[in-house]
Amino acid sequence: MTKQFDYHTKNCKMVGVMVPQPIVEYLTLYALSRKRTKSNIVRTWINSSYTELHNQQPKAEIIKIIVSQFQSEWTYLKNTGTDIEEFSNWKKELEKKLIYSRLSVTLINQILKKLKV
Repeated sequence: MTKQFDYHTKNCKMVGVMVPQPIVEYLTLYALSRKRTKSNIVRTWINSSYTELHNQQPKAEIIKIIVSQFQSEWTYLKNTGTDIEEFSNWKKELEKKLIYSRLSVTLINQILKKLKV
């Protein structure tokens, strides 16, 4: 297995998901019939879906959408009487939410830098 396809590295993250029993049974049967593991099949499906989604909506576009949503939230708060000095506190809380969602520090910083008072 080359480094490019080594899924047990620090460049990979585990994504856990509960799947309905009928899907698990089908996946198990499918894996057995193909002499592959369920993990390998799911990873292939995810990679394929990712490629399709990424082509339809690149990461930069998604970041713009997220920034727009957060900017709208701040504008609403500001218009309902929130003091502009509270912007830094709101932004710190937002940063905590983004950290909790396990985004990389680089992406978090990209998002936060684009927010305006």
